[in-house]
Amino acid sequence: MTQRTLIFLAGLLWAAGASAQTTRVRGQVTDAADGKPLQFVSVVFPGTTTGITTDEQGIYALETRDTVSRVQASMVGYATRTLPLTPGTFNHVDFALEAVEFGIGQVVITPGENPAYPILDGVIRNKPLNDPERYDTYSCRTYTKMELDLTNIRPQFRSRRLQRNFGFVFDYVDTSALTGQAYLPAMISESTADLYRSSRPAFKREVIRASRISGVEDNFAAAQFTGGMHGDVNFYDNFIDIFNVRFASPLSDGGRAFYNYFLVDSMVTEGRKVYKIRFHPKRLTTPVLDGEVNIDSASYALQSASARMPKGVNVNWIRHLMLDNENRPADKGRWFRVHDRVSAEFSVSTADSSKLTSFIGTREVAYSDVRIGEPIPDEVLRMDNNVVVRDEEPGHRREEFWEQVRPYSLSEKEKGIYAMVDSVQHVPLYRNIYTLINT
Repeated sequence: MTQRTLIFLAGLLWAAGASAQTTRVRGQVTDAADGKPLQFVSVVFPGTTTGITTDEQGIYALETRDTVSRVQASMVGYATRTLPLTPGTFNHVDFALEAVEFGIGQVVITPGENPAYPILDGVIRNKPLNDPERYDTYSCRTYTKMELDLTNIRPQFRSRRLQRNFGFVFDYVDTSALTGQAYLPAMISESTADLYRSSRPAFKREVIRASRISGVEDNFAAAQFTGGMHGDVNFYDNFIDIFNVRFASPLSDGGRAFYNYFLVDSMVTEGRKVYKIRFHPKRLTTPVLDGEVNIDSASYALQSASARMPKGVNVNWIRHLMLDNENRPADKGRWFRVHDRVSAEFSVSTADSSKLTSFIGTREVAYSDVRIGEPIPDEVLRMDNNVVVRDEEPGHRREEFWEQVRPYSLSEKEKGIYAMVDSVQHVPLYRNIYTLINT
């Protein structure tokens, strides 16, 4: 059996999770007259707060769990267009916007300070008030979902032997909004935990209440992986450390040395005025990002951020990287995270180093029950490790429990994938290869 086949089968061993059956859309926005890409175009799901602006190539990518059936593109000087979507699946939607003429007089533009700079200065000045990692103490409940998907699926993978033993799993092939490529679900893990942190003295502890990884039998040992063994993405830091790479943050104190900033819009979201600032890297010689941030006008807090690794940045085995962050006022009116998402496509070298097998890894964290400024319980302070597993029933949590702790419900297709895992474990070939890969 070839190494390529083993890597493919390794994914099948844990075939357990899809990307939460969201509505996903990806495409490009161009000028209808000349076909050139349009950047800074606002693309949204009408009726929701989910939206983004196009990058320098006119590319956009959106995902949502809300029930949506349309996507809209708008930009000053162009007619707004709204196109239909198929909910609950991947959609590729391109826009060709037509320019419109306005009957206005002469416009005189005079040089001045970049209007994004005063806003960014306000963000830097108010970091101690808005960055949760600088609060004296906080605690919260977290729900973490991690996924691994096999991408770059070639036709030869669908051999007769694989079809005979695992053919039914190909019914779960889907398409990623990150890359626009097909992928096959390979692994899913879930965990719920209580997170405690203080800044003086520096202290952080995660108490895992329950954890499970579909397809892996030793769930209790794997709980530490699903819980604490992942990095936090904090846009307030000067550098974002992820995958052992230090990316310059767009909200860095010295961000102007790395990025060009553009104030592209101001809008009202949930009753609050928000500034939308687009940032592009000045150069690609250092690890940088490309994307946009939304800043609350009253507090200068980060409301949301969406950033991706631009083409040309060389980070070894990472081919694509996307970071999403959402924050809202929480306890005592202080801002706190609501949702974090990290998606990355990475490659594993096979026997022939010129050929790569690619995977898409995704980690989502939802935060709830936020308490700011309260003392950390003595019981938690006395614990020995930074990650503590306190699952009274390791590996035996019922589905009813997970339905209560999840911030969203699984779709019928996702439930079918969980059933698929139970079925694949009874295939004799599965048992043999599981023993090899698990070792």
